[in-house]
Amino acid sequence: MNPFEILKPAYETFGAKHPIGSLVAVIALGGVLGALLFGSVWLILAQQYQKANQTEPTPTPTTTNSTSAPDSPIITGNGNSVSYEHSSPQKNGKTQPSKGNEP
Repeated sequence: MNPFEILKPAYETFGAKHPIGSLVAVIALGGVLGALLFGSVWLILAQQYQKANQTEPTPTPTTTNSTSAPDSPIITGNGNSVSYEHSSPQKNGKTQPSKGNEP
């Protein structure tokens, strides 16, 4: 079957009455379909390129800090953020002297 025979009724309905308008419409439709086709191929290639060139991030080493003096700060961080914490008697095993009932 001839492909032009399939499109002939569409041309007789729209193209014969409006040749310039139908030509512009066909060009625009072809441009949109072509852009979608080539754009999707381009995005698939970009994803394959990223997968092929993906590198593993190096993990940052974790450290444990300790302190021995009462109320001395412990500074911990993961490279980007730092949190300040105070030591407590339960953490370092030392007790603070009580104020009040001294002999």
